Amino acid sequence: MRFTFVILHYQASDVTRKCVDNILSRFKGEEVSVVVVDNCSPDGSGKLLESEYLGEKRVHFVLMPANVGFARGNNAGYDYAVCHLDPDFIVVMNNDVFIEDDDFLKKAAALYESTHYAVLGPDIWSTDGSVHQSPTKLSPFTLRQARILRAKMEAKHKAYFFNFVTWNLKLALGLASEKKKDVCGFDTPREGCVLHGACYIFSRSFISKRKYAFNPATFLYTEEDILHYECTRDGLKMLYDPSLKVNHLEDASTKAAYRSLYKRGKMKYGAYVQSLDVLIGLLQNGR
Repeated sequence: MRFTFVILHYQASDVTRKCVDNILSRFKGEEVSVVVVDNCSPDGSGKLLESEYLGEKRVHFVLMPANVGFARGNNAGYDYAVCHLDPDFIVVMNNDVFIEDDDFLKKAAALYESTHYAVLGPDIWSTDGSVHQSPTKLSPFTLRQARILRAKMEAKHKAYFFNFVTWNLKLALGLASEKKKDVCGFDTPREGCVLHGACYIFSRSFISKRKYAFNPATFLYTEEDILHYECTRDGLKMLYDPSLKVNHLEDASTKAAYRSLYKRGKMKYGAYVQSLDVLIGLLQNGR
């Protein structure tokens, strides 16, 4: 079975290098290739990484002419994999995700034989091992829920300066906490839940029917919900299985791009609003 990993890179070269090296060293005897997509990193790290892996035939690079965001960046890697590498599985994985299980690929292949999933999502842990991040939700957004969330995100975006100052004051006074909680339902295999976007395993059942992995209309955020909607619409099985586990550093590229906590938060809410508009349009039109 041929597996291709698609890794989206943006500036955080140390993290990307660690991610790629982990894949290459862990799966030496497997038919594995890696496609690194540089989303036009302004620090030139994409070209630097390409030169570092020049002698490694298993590693391929796609250098984007502009930062096109999460969906279109990963789609470029997905398209390269389909056109040039003919994989049985494409693992689209954040550059800050690390696999510690030597049998990860064998488990993914065995699950495909028994379930014929289109998309498989592993159990995703925070790197300190304290929080499960997948599945993100046990059931998808309704149109009403998506509209309510969009209104909240737009309000937060408009009032972000006030909210930012207030939140940091509460943190300083010990009146708020940044600790995240476990998701529900992470301990048993499930079909139809919303999988976390940090790591997807796309099988032949998906690859043969989809020209791209993610809806290209978004820049960042809500990709999980849109992908879930489209797979449900098209009859493509989504499966979560906790027998596969990965560790997730979370937001390495976003933090590299937006070192200012204020700018990062402001960008986040604006991107959420735009992506929720795409999801709402799909839910409204049923297409």
